[in-house]
Amino acid sequence: MQRIRYSRYFKTLFILIDVIVISAVFVYFFLKNSESSFRDGVSEQNILSITLLIFFWILLSSRTKLYSIARNITYTIYLERLVTHIFIFIFGVMLLAKVSNNDFLKQDRAFIALSLFFLLFIIKSTLFFSLKYIRTLGLNYRNVMFLSDDSSTEILKNIFTERKDYGFKIHDFPIKNGFEFDQLVAFWKDRGIHTMYLS
Repeated sequence: MQRIRYSRYFKTLFILIDVIVISAVFVYFFLKNSESSFRDGVSEQNILSITLLIFFWILLSSRTKLYSIARNITYTIYLERLVTHIFIFIFGVMLLAKVSNNDFLKQDRAFIALSLFFLLFIIKSTLFFSLKYIRTLGLNYRNVMFLSDDSSTEILKNIFTERKDYGFKIHDFPIKNGFEFDQLVAFWKDRGIHTMYLS
């Protein structure tokens, strides 16, 4: 089985970047418009609001599947998820501004919404294409193999070969007069195969 060296960290890294961006936007508007924010417990309310919104962003991703990005996903599908996620999140920010006592949320909710939309849209689109580019360099790939040889297999092989941004590396198992299970297991372990395709 292939050892996944990088992929397991991408999701955590992307979530962390989003959290930093969201926090930075709210902290910026909080400090910009609140001269007396560090009195009367206002700062504690703002910290709680930011924390709630961060949890809302992360929980919302389980519904919109923002961080469940398959290697063969197109930018159009990813963009649909991204825009949907951001709009629902902004709607949540608007609702929080209505019921919250935070003055900066009520005064600048439109600017906060626009800032979040453009920053998250640009940053996450950049990360998407950066990850695609990294895979074309062969720095993040999955070892795959095929146990059959027919028209469907050839089509899939051609797709994996032509679309290097998917990040698949094909290993051909030498099938002469059939194969033995022990040989297959040895080949699997030796090449570090992650996925095996049958048809």
